[in-house]
Amino acid sequence: MQRTTRRPSVRTVLAAATLTVALSATLTGCTLGFDAATGEQGPSGNGASANLPLTGPSALQLRGITLVMGPEGSNTATLIGSMFNLTTTDDALTGAQILEPASQGAIGGTAAVAGALPIKAQSGVRVGFNSEDHVDFAGVSVLPTRYVTLRVTFEKSGQVEMPVMVVPAEGVYADIAPLGG
Repeated sequence: MQRTTRRPSVRTVLAAATLTVALSATLTGCTLGFDAATGEQGPSGNGASANLPLTGPSALQLRGITLVMGPEGSNTATLIGSMFNLTTTDDALTGAQILEPASQGAIGGTAAVAGALPIKAQSGVRVGFNSEDHVDFAGVSVLPTRYVTLRVTFEKSGQVEMPVMVVPAEGVYADIAPLGG
C-alpha cells in the first residue's frame, strides 16, 4: 500500500495565517488608535498631566504637576508644574484643592490677582519651580511618595481632577518651599 501525502493549498495556508494574525491582536489585548492602552498615562512620579476639556481639542494643558512637601513638620506643600492656554481667550487658575485629606490651595505670587493666576491666550505659566507664582497648601498630612487627588479649577475652562504624587523637598526639589516659608 502506497501512502500519499496531501499538501495544503495556498488558499488554506493564507487563511490560517490571516486567522492567526487576527486572533493574536484580539487575544493579547493589543489595539491601535487613540484608545490604545499604551497611549493612556496613569499616575507618574515625574509629574502628572491633564487636558481641558477632557474631550475634543485640548484648550488648556497641565504638565509636570507634582506636590512638593514643605519644611519638616510644617504640614505644607507647594504645587509645581506648567499650565498652557492654547485658546485665543485669556483664562485664569482660580483654585486648587487636595480632595483627601482635604486642603485648599492658596494662589499667590507676583502675577496673581485677587487669588487667581491669569493665563493669557496662547501662552503658559509655571508655578512653584523657577517661578514667583505659587499654589501653596497648609494642613497637608500625606507621606511623601503617596498620591493625592488634586482638583484644579479655571475661570473659563472648568476643572479637572488628577492623581498627583507628593514628593519630599530633596534633590531637585530641595529649594522649593511655600511663599514666606
